[in-house]
Amino acid sequence: MSLPADDAALVARAIGGDRAAFVDLFRHHGPAVAKLTRAYRTPASETEDIVQEVFLAAWRRLADYDPQRPFRAWLFAIALNRVRDMAPTQKLKSIIAWLSNGFRADWTTCPRLCGPPLCSPLSPASATRKPPPA
Repeated sequence: MSLPADDAALVARAIGGDRAAFVDLFRHHGPAVAKLTRAYRTPASETEDIVQEVFLAAWRRLADYDPQRPFRAWLFAIALNRVRDMAPTQKLKSIIAWLSNGFRADWTTCPRLCGPPLCSPLSPASATRKPPPA
């Protein structure tokens, strides 16, 4: 599969160091990368940062890009890796927020720390479950 003519020309120019061509690629593909990150439930407050990080990584690794493959697919691979790297951080942030807001002893407000069976408000285990040791 080859690139669309516009992408191929822009990528070739960007590989040659043309920053304006890379800005055009950013303008063209940035919204699709943002949509992809939002599809993976990335918080809206972090979507813009991820998009910028994706394109920064792409700029730095442009020499590694294979022009025989779609440029957007390459960007998506970078974006998915970034979203996966961020997932543990997001879980930690939700745990910290939960703890700082005074968690309930019955764990009914647990941010999915212990899985659906134990977190369910209807589960008898949720009423007796104790917090994990610190």
